[in-house]
Parts: sequence; C-alpha cells; structure tokens
Amino acid sequence: MRNKRARKGSIRTRLLAGAACMLLPTLVLGIVSLAIHRSVVRAFEKVVEEATEESHPVAHLQTVLLQASMPASDYLVHGSPSEREAFARLSREVEEAFQDLLTRPFGLAQELALVRAAQAQWREIRAVSEAILALPDPVNNASGARQVEQLDALVNRTVTDLGQIHELAHQEIEAHLKEARAFYARVLLVILAVLGAGLAGASGLGAWLVSSILGPLGALEEGARRLGAGDLSYRLPPFACDELDRVGATFNLMADRLAADRAALEELATQDAVTGLYNYREFHRRLHEEAERARRYHRPLSLLMLDLDHLKAFNDTYGHQAGDEALKAVAEAIRRHVRPPDVAARYGGDEFAVILPETPLRSAVVVAERIRATVAASAVTGAATITVSAGAAAFPDDGASGPELVASADRALYAAKSAGRNHVCAASQHADR
Repeated sequence: MRNKRARKGSIRTRLLAGAACMLLPTLVLGIVSLAIHRSVVRAFEKVVEEATEESHPVAHLQTVLLQASMPASDYLVHGSPSEREAFARLSREVEEAFQDLLTRPFGLAQELALVRAAQAQWREIRAVSEAILALPDPVNNASGARQVEQLDALVNRTVTDLGQIHELAHQEIEAHLKEARAFYARVLLVILAVLGAGLAGASGLGAWLVSSILGPLGALEEGARRLGAGDLSYRLPPFACDELDRVGATFNLMADRLAADRAALEELATQDAVTGLYNYREFHRRLHEEAERARRYHRPLSLLMLDLDHLKAFNDTYGHQAGDEALKAVAEAIRRHVRPPDVAARYGGDEFAVILPETPLRSAVVVAERIRATVAASAVTGAATITVSAGAAAFPDDGASGPELVASADRALYAAKSAGRNHVCAASQHADR
C-alpha cells in the first residue's frame, strides 16, 4: 500500500520536485492543468443538460399527439360520443405540451421553427378531428374514412417533423464536443511548449513530467475524440495523478449519462408507451427489412394481425385505465408466445401485429391460436375477460411486399371478426405447406 501511494501523487508534488530547474514552466503547466479540469467538466455537463432539456419534452409531445389522433378513428368505428370528451381532454394535453416546449431554451433557431411548424400542423389535425367527431352517422361513413386517412397523414408528418429535433439536438451536441476537442488541442499545444522550454534546463526531469502527465492527457484527448465520434462505450482507465484521475472519473460519469440518454431516446423513438412493444413506425421498418430478406433468400415469412374484441364496450364498463390494462395483457400474451427473432408491435389503437420470420403460414396460425387462447383465459379486472381475433398471412402467396401482407392479414382479421370474434383465420388455404 505504501509503494502504491508513493507512485500516485498530485501534480503539485511532482512540480515542486522540479521547481529548481523549471519553476516558471511548471507553474504555467499547473495552471493549465486546472483549467483543463474545469473546462472538461463544464463541457460535458453542458452536453448532458442540453440533451435532456431538449429531447424529453419533444418525446412527450410526440406521444400525446399520437394519442390525440385515436378518438376520431375510434369514433368512426364505434360512434360513441364519449370520444369527443376524450379528444377534448387530449387536445388540452397537446396544447399544454406545446406551451411547455415553447418555453424551453433551444440552441438552434431551426429547432424552434420545427416546433412552431408542428404547432401549425396540430391546428390542422385538431380541425380534421373535430370535423370527424361532428359527423352525425360516423359508423361506415366513407367521407369520414377519407378524413381519417388525411388525419393519419397529418399526424405522421407532424411526429416525423418533431423527430428532426432529436437529430438537430444530436448535431448540436456533436458541435459542442468538437469545440471542446479544439479547445483541448490548443491547451495541449501550450503544455507541449511549456515542457519544451523546461527540457532546455532539465531534460531528464522534463521527460519524466511528459510521461507522467501528458500520457493521461492524451488518453483524455482520445476519449473526447471517440466520444465525439459517437462511441459512448469508451471509458478512461484510472490515472496515477489525483487531479487527472478526478477528470477521468468525471469523463466516465458524463459518458455514462450520455449513453443512458441515447438509450432512452432510442427507446422512445421505437416503443409504444402503453404496451412496451414496438410502435407503428418501427413495425413498418422491420416488416420492410424482413420482406426484403425473405425475397432475397427465398425464406418463409408470416404476419399476424390481432384486434381486441369489443374493447369499446370494455372501456365503457370498466374505464379506460382497465382498457390500458387489457392492452398490456394482450401484449404480455404475445410476448409469451413469440421467439426472440419475432417482432411484436402495437399497430394502433386496439390492434397488434407480429412479424414471424422463418415461419410458414401453418405455424403462424398455431402461434396466433396460442395467443388467442392465452388472452381468453386471462382476467383483466376481477372476473372480466377479454378476447382477440387474429388474421394470418404469409409471404409471398398472400403478399409480395410489406403493405400487401398487411392488407391480406387485415382481410383475414375481418373474416375472424365476422365468424363471431375470438377466432383465428388465415388469408389463404395454404396452411399445409
């Protein structure tokens, strides 16, 4: 332990030992080292603070916007006047989210412009939703269906535009890191110049200082470079100098916080807030990838579309909170019966989708039947149970692309609904392959 302590000393102790040979250069070196410590800490604290302040309110606004688009669609399906009240409540939440976001300090004018543009698009979304909710006979209303398509397009565009703020925030963070690296490089040049002057009078002591101080500083530079390049897994090792060891610890702490923020942003961008499954956007991205892979390698691929039966009546009886619990119960049943490579998603409202790579139609029907039976056997609120209907489709017989597979599985789902609900139907009669 004594030898370890002897090897690990402060920069001040090391500089005093060589003060007779290079008093002035080492004094400057000590001041610069302390300045590096403060600058690095401030730079990384600023990065983490900006990432948190800008990203979380935007993600919340995207979530409430998606929720606010659901009452109009549900109104066309069920025709319940309660959807108007739900929309009014969600509209207030969206307005509050916009007001909160507009009070946030944005580093770029483009970010504020995106928020204001999204606010203008929200007014269009609200106008279309109110027009749908004002229809006297919504169920099977062709005009209302076209308005819902317009509404979905507006919502998707608004959510996508808001997603650009995440990208701009990342670019701003990269710019801050670039500035920090440039400042660090300039300071490093000063340190090298100071050491060069000291070497004129004490080359041996100067070499010792270079190896014991510039080594950790070089590691800090490498850490800043790799962090700026997006490698948030990089961590600095312990240093032999107390001050630089604290800088390294601060660097590692900031890297941990940045990695956690990035993971949180990625989760918000791909997961549904209620069920924890993949969201609509991530589902279509994965479906496109799997359809391309199945086409390229001539491999089987199946798709399930599932829908809760009578969720509107369930919500009216037990409340929307119980309805959310029902959605979670279905999501848990899906997780229980899918494999790691399968992709389970909340397609929208009370509809779910499951992508089954390397799975023929007959096996997909078996999976759907297991999910259906598990849901039917589960109680959500006391003795209350829910059921699901499911449709299955396979590539390429039922569809040669992702959208065609979705359309085929939807038709099979509606057939299951027409058969009395709590059923599973296949899109074709090729389940024996």
